[in-house]
Amino acid sequence: MENTDISQIFADAEKYVVNFKKILKEETEIKHATEFLINEYKTNKKYFCEEGSKPSINDVIKTCVEFAWASSRNYHNHNS
Repeated sequence: MENTDISQIFADAEKYVVNFKKILKEETEIKHATEFLINEYKTNKKYFCEEGSKPSINDVIKTCVEFAWASSRNYHNHNS
């Protein structure tokens, strides 16, 4: 009976390790995306608005949301 409990504990632990690795990968991807957006804002403000205008707060928010939405779709397409 004790062996079953230990084997179950190891099986559960392995599942947790796999899930943790997935979470770390997701966190890394989010970090890279965030760094990309911050760098674009610092170096290429045109990324956030139409040509010939300065980006407003709304433009920045809209671009970030669209970027996040596209990243989310790519993530779900990749993992399905």
